[in-house]
Amino acid sequence: MNKIQAQAAKVGKILFSADTWAAYKQAIVLSWNLLKESARLIWLIICLGIFVVAWLWTNSLQVAQELKSWYASVEEPKTDHFLDAAGKELLLAGSTGAALALTHAKNQLGIEEEPEAIEIPAIAPEVSPLPAQQHFVEETPQSSSPQT
Repeated sequence: MNKIQAQAAKVGKILFSADTWAAYKQAIVLSWNLLKESARLIWLIICLGIFVVAWLWTNSLQVAQELKSWYASVEEPKTDHFLDAAGKELLLAGSTGAALALTHAKNQLGIEEEPEAIEIPAIAPEVSPLPAQQHFVEETPQSSSPQT
């Protein structure tokens, strides 16, 4: 019975010490912050998913409408022209959508503008110019065509 009481006293001393409570308090605060930031990350991923679905829906409807009106305006559709034009339209819609998504992502992340490119002045070459050479071109008589 003495061993049990001695062990219980050790556990009680460790459990009720100020250091133990400070460590548990810090663990609880850290866990709460981790949970809060994880929830915020999940929310941003859900918003991104909604944005992508809405963007795809809008652009696919627009591309389909433009493709339909273009196809109606063509008198004799040819397969090679049709595929070429459809590919260009899809590429245009994709590049426009990518630019829009990039703009939204920059706004969400707080990025204002792209940094400006640094211009480096060209260094003048230190090569002396070659002396001027004279080129002689022989003129050939032009052939005249017979007149009828």
